[in-house]
Amino acid sequence: MAKGKKAKKKAKKKTKSFCLVIYKKVLQVLAIFVIGILGGYIKGRIDFFLKFCNLN
Repeated sequence: MAKGKKAKKKAKKKTKSFCLVIYKKVLQVLAIFVIGILGGYIKGRIDFFLKFCNLN
């Protein structure tokens, strides 16, 4: 009985770490996505600002 219980606990731990790995991967992808959008947006703003300054 004790052996069976231990094996079950081990399996549960494995799925938990597996979920954490997926969670981290998703967060990384989201972070890259958000940084990419923000970077493009900020670059667009800076370009616009520079053009505006050059006009004056």
